[in-house]
Amino acid sequence: MRPPCESIVKNVLPRLRAHVVKILVEREGYNISEVSRMISISSVSALKYKKLLSKRSVLDDSLRDIAEKCIHVLRDKGTFEETLKVICDFCRKLRLSGELCPLHRSEFIGFEDCKLCLRQDYWTQIKVSEREEVLRNLSQAFNMLALTPSFIPLIPEVRTNIAMAVKEAETIYDVAAFPGRLTVVSNRLVAVSEPTFGGSKFLANLLLKALKIDKTKRGILCIKYNKEIDRALKEVELSIAYVRQGGNNLEKLSSAFESKNRVPDALVDLGGRGIEPVTYIFAKDAVEAARTALRIAYSISR
Repeated sequence: MRPPCESIVKNVLPRLRAHVVKILVEREGYNISEVSRMISISSVSALKYKKLLSKRSVLDDSLRDIAEKCIHVLRDKGTFEETLKVICDFCRKLRLSGELCPLHRSEFIGFEDCKLCLRQDYWTQIKVSEREEVLRNLSQAFNMLALTPSFIPLIPEVRTNIAMAVKEAETIYDVAAFPGRLTVVSNRLVAVSEPTFGGSKFLANLLLKALKIDKTKRGILCIKYNKEIDRALKEVELSIAYVRQGGNNLEKLSSAFESKNRVPDALVDLGGRGIEPVTYIFAKDAVEAARTALRIAYSISR
């Protein structure tokens, strides 16, 4: 009788509170007493935030986002009820995505085969169905690419991936992709594992930035970039934005469309010293992104 809620209470909530305290104290300038009153914890507990955050957790990026949202809700509405909704929604997403499973299984014996949080009949049909549909869409997109040999020359040296977000996505665990990326073996496109939510932190974060501007662009796929591909992008009449030496710099990449308040069909990172040129294709879903990539491949192979 050790439900996943126990793992949340023991490991996730203290860390979330620590992030809230850190932001309010170190960035906003509140003292510990003020913060403890704001979030209804003792000053002694609030003082432990540095110790709690001394070791990094894979959840930290998402927890920082939720902490920011909690602080915003408290300031805007001033009610704990709305803050609790933010936290409970995040907890539900952790469980739905399967991200909580490794933690739950590592803490308690006998849960090695537990799939309760992933069962279709456990949550409301709408919530589960949307996530299942995203995973199905990704698998279909992969099959389309894997069955088309002309796509192989479009794969960059850093390999490729496809990602897709649920509607109203907020964190990387609302975006599914293929962990380990998609690679080529014996001239065939191969997936290291099945698509999962949180499968690609980088593509998820780039897609989340795009979704803030255009909520219809829920799919993203990356291919290489060269003169032939540039010609093909224009031939198939895609809107294009260019950025130089973007690499893994999300702010620099997203600035190409944030400055224009419009997400292009193709975002081109022209690369630079030590940075491979890459094209990011945005579309309404993963299948549509794959179709666009195949149109580019066909244009080049003619």
